[in-house]
Amino acid sequence: MSREIVKITTFLILIFSGCSTYSFIYDFELVNVESSLFENGKERSYKLNKNEEAEILKIFYEDEVVKIIWIPQPKQIAFSLYNKSDFNLKIIWDEAAYIDENGVSRRVIHKGTKYIDRFNPQPPTIVAKNSYIIDLIYPADFIFYDEGWQEKPIFPYEFTGKREKAQMLAQNYEGKIFKILLPIEINGIKKEYLFAFKINNVKLKEERD
Repeated sequence: MSREIVKITTFLILIFSGCSTYSFIYDFELVNVESSLFENGKERSYKLNKNEEAEILKIFYEDEVVKIIWIPQPKQIAFSLYNKSDFNLKIIWDEAAYIDENGVSRRVIHKGTKYIDRFNPQPPTIVAKNSYIIDLIYPADFIFYDEGWQEKPIFPYEFTGKREKAQMLAQNYEGKIFKILLPIEINGIKKEYLFAFKINNVKLKEERD
């Protein structure tokens, strides 16, 4: 049976069973930032520039030391970090963590880490003064090997079935909070950031061929 016949057969089954494929569109918000240094600093977080067409949400954070743009997505959490200081900065990956919506703290990997090395020590990333990096964060234990390397999504991003079940799954994540622990070292001083993100709502988009 050719792939085209399989595709048509699957489509007909979905039509007659009242099922469809839905993608999940998340509205994230940065609701709190805890840091272990500069307690009297002017730390701010706010949401800016949601591109409705590309469905990309950028969240900006800035303090005396860094400017960070977060791009949370169901499959991974991307970010850029700009070092505003006059010193080189280190991101200490072996002390970083992703805390999921159930409060489970998980080791993370970032861009450039081989899947086979996901539980091995990771060298820190150096960000030179007045420069920036583009990277990502992903839970190490969401990677597994099953006839090839596989990645479990951080949040559901697609569902095939009845709309009612898709809505129930989406509603399970609305109002949930997840966190990212990002420790840095600058001029010999460690600063730990704990970013708390909230899922305000999850919308469904029916996929059509």
